[in-house]
Amino acid sequence: MANIPAVVAHNATQKDKLDLANITLIGTVVGPRGPMALVRLGSGKIHKVSAGDRLGRGAPRVLAIGNGQLQIASGSTVQVLKIPGS
Repeated sequence: MANIPAVVAHNATQKDKLDLANITLIGTVVGPRGPMALVRLGSGKIHKVSAGDRLGRGAPRVLAIGNGQLQIASGSTVQVLKIPGS
């Protein structure tokens, strides 16, 4: 590997690990195309996502969007993000 710190390489290859610390759910809405959510990634970028979308290249997949929550999966791990303070 090209000068990748060991801890980064280790964390990037952990099966069924999903770090939600750097993903924030901003809001959920139901539009003409169905439920959508706004999420802020650790980079600060905000993305509009729908069920089936990925939160980046090779990142967790959005399974479902509900009232104030987002269900995402990475491998066999499924977790729910909620709007902070809700």
